[in-house]
Amino acid sequence: MPDRTVQVRMTDQLRFKPGTISVKAGETVSFQVQNTGALEHEFVLEDQGMQDRHEHEMQGMNGTQSAGNNAIDVPPGQAKTLTFTFPSASGTYVYGCHVNGHYASGMRGTVTIT
Repeated sequence: MPDRTVQVRMTDQLRFKPGTISVKAGETVSFQVQNTGALEHEFVLEDQGMQDRHEHEMQGMNGTQSAGNNAIDVPPGQAKTLTFTFPSASGTYVYGCHVNGHYASGMRGTVTIT
């Protein structure tokens, strides 16, 4: 059972809204992710190192390939939910879309764990 729900929108301007989210250490959050555009997007929630590895894997590929349990593909006009429990220590996570060229164009956001 999540502690709370956060609404996240994906746009074809290659942005997430909101671009920053704050959570408490150990908090379980359900991210309700809505793709408001006509392009395929994904929502990958990981630390920066995993984001960098996934971006490298996706370079040169067409379409999407989710990074694992902390990732969802969201087709145009649809919504999906990802529930995640954050670590019990402060830090930073990143959410991003690694569809070819999206992450490099700035389609990412930051979760600050306090």
